Amino acid sequence: MPTPRSTVTADLGAGPEALDAPSWSIKRDLSGGSLPAQVRGGSGFALATGSVDVTLPDGRTPWTTEKIRPGGEVSITAAVSATDTDQTVGDLKIRSVGASSALSRSRRLAVEDILPKARLELPQLLASMVDPAQIGLAPFDAVWVIDQAARACGFHATPEPVPSALLCVHACGSPLPEVGTYAGAGLGERVYTWPLDHLGRVSMRFELPVGGARPVYTLAGPIPVGATAYLTLNKVRMPGASSTLTFWDRTGESITFTFGHSPTEVYPTFRHGHTSPGGSVDLPAVVARSDWRVQVQIERTSATETRARVRSAGGWSSWATSTGVAVGELTTMDQSTSLSGLQVHLADADAALTSPTAWLASADSPLSALVGIGDQDAWTVAQQVASCTLGALWLAEDGVLRYRNRSQMRGGEGTGGAARIVAATTVEDLPWSVSEDDVADRVEVTYQPADVQTVTDYSLTVWESPDVLAIKAGKTSTLVVDLEAPVDQLAPWLSVTSTAEFPIGQRSRWAASTTRDGSVVASATALQVSAVLVNPSRARISIKNTTGSTLYTGGATSSTALILRANVVARSGEAVTIDTGKAAADALSPLQVSLAPWVQDEDTAESVLAWLADQTSKPLPVLEDVNVVPDLTVRLGDVRVLEDPDFTELTSKVLIVGNTLSGDPSGLKQQLRLVVLSTLVRDVDEYYESGGTVQTLDDDVVAALTAGATVDAADGWLERRYLS
Repeated sequence: MPTPRSTVTADLGAGPEALDAPSWSIKRDLSGGSLPAQVRGGSGFALATGSVDVTLPDGRTPWTTEKIRPGGEVSITAAVSATDTDQTVGDLKIRSVGASSALSRSRRLAVEDILPKARLELPQLLASMVDPAQIGLAPFDAVWVIDQAARACGFHATPEPVPSALLCVHACGSPLPEVGTYAGAGLGERVYTWPLDHLGRVSMRFELPVGGARPVYTLAGPIPVGATAYLTLNKVRMPGASSTLTFWDRTGESITFTFGHSPTEVYPTFRHGHTSPGGSVDLPAVVARSDWRVQVQIERTSATETRARVRSAGGWSSWATSTGVAVGELTTMDQSTSLSGLQVHLADADAALTSPTAWLASADSPLSALVGIGDQDAWTVAQQVASCTLGALWLAEDGVLRYRNRSQMRGGEGTGGAARIVAATTVEDLPWSVSEDDVADRVEVTYQPADVQTVTDYSLTVWESPDVLAIKAGKTSTLVVDLEAPVDQLAPWLSVTSTAEFPIGQRSRWAASTTRDGSVVASATALQVSAVLVNPSRARISIKNTTGSTLYTGGATSSTALILRANVVARSGEAVTIDTGKAAADALSPLQVSLAPWVQDEDTAESVLAWLADQTSKPLPVLEDVNVVPDLTVRLGDVRVLEDPDFTELTSKVLIVGNTLSGDPSGLKQQLRLVVLSTLVRDVDEYYESGGTVQTLDDDVVAALTAGATVDAADGWLERRYLS
């Protein structure tokens, strides 16, 4: 029999120290909120909790000279056998310390995952800021909100901008850069999608319509001739996902980099000059890192020559050189197809290659606007998004924050191959339950579209000055005003008396008076007013007095009005409820799920409704408290294949939604909570790839039915067939 072992290192106020720990137990469990038990395992959020019993030889208490204190960290590692490498069970925070007796040297530690407390103030983003022509088409995905919350808590799906960054595009649910600026392509089509790479992470894909133009990023500073620059990004590995990035000078000449891949390597090519006849030059292929982050060093040796080298898992490759027509200083960049975690920077920086501490999938929930979210606890916001999108968010055993979308949590794309759990050899017992309590005869889903109003004549009023402002002679006053809703396309300013070209209800308007009460109206040229957006919900208004006396503007009087207007305003829309099943009056066991405000899209809501209706239409088994032979490679969120041909005849994919590990003098123990997953199209695809054909599949199912099998029995056979 293998001899398991575990070690506990804890800080009880005197710094980290290895302690004798007679017993410990750590539990991780996904919670799906109000969803039925047979469904809830596939969504929700989780932080590990548990307890650790330690023995202190010096018997420290809160009153001894060397006091015992909570708030420190405890690290637990374990191995199933003496030859196995220790694996992290958890790096946790000590919430409390207690003793059952004054005479005892044993202390019980209550522990939980370490999650920094942070506030999150979300900008009220508006989709039209990306492309005015895409109003209502929402290039943002809800994972952007989880990414912002994760960053506030210190977790990063892509590295933060390095100090020398000229461009930083995380592409984690939003195309907007953190460094540099963005100009949309002006396309009235949905050209942004958020597919998963082969590691299950979100990436940004740009689909170029026929006759369309690519969106352009403007660098924060130029890359001149003679300069050295670095291009660092995640290689998005998926079919047809070679990534092309083109840097442009002001004359229309460019330097282009394209990143191809094999199953284990990245092989870039590049070309100097848009009109150069020399063609592309191959850089050496390099072995990819486990996170597929790659970096290219670019040396602009002259206006007509560029050389480059690449690295990923190892050191720098040899140089490759491309020559061509003269290319000036590079000022902009555009993308083709897929992008993730891009940085362009002038100095070599290891920080740009930092491994991710958050692995985030797309939420598959497009957002048009965020209205009224305000300042909230970051982790709370992230939990809300995970629950409303029926995804799962948790802090894994290795300290990495993970979010998987609802497709992944059903065993869909990005979850990798399923390892096997064989009941006869690895499961001590297989308790199960199935109940009609979780069956719903009516399912209702509520979502909340953003109410995006759009005009082209600058007639939407977004702010009016509540106070009278005094502007001294010849002076300029600047106001920063908070808007009640996110807006875009601010209107130019006209005097209230300028109505020859545009009616009074269009354009932003000002009126001024030489008296505070507005009784003496100033001329139509007395003020020069302009406004710019600081962000979608804040504007900066500049007011210049061109006269030789103090003027008054703003307030309730029409002769001193100060009115800001725009073409686009987003507000919280009315909640929409869709349903399926029996009529409300006839339903005996309805299920109601609110997805607001993180689901705004009808297609997304319909998809969630269809899945919930399918999962609650009949009783499904729930596998609780399954004791297994300890296997530290089993992690929360894993998809496995569970086989029990001898007793329950179960052969199915299962999702690990609960994982409790414990240790005591008798060894390690492990208990799982499992959700049985349905057959997916992807699984049948894998059956075909392994040599099966549509005809053999049809023949086998028909033969089973002809022999007297029920449809359910045929389904069961199909599951066993594709899983074998």
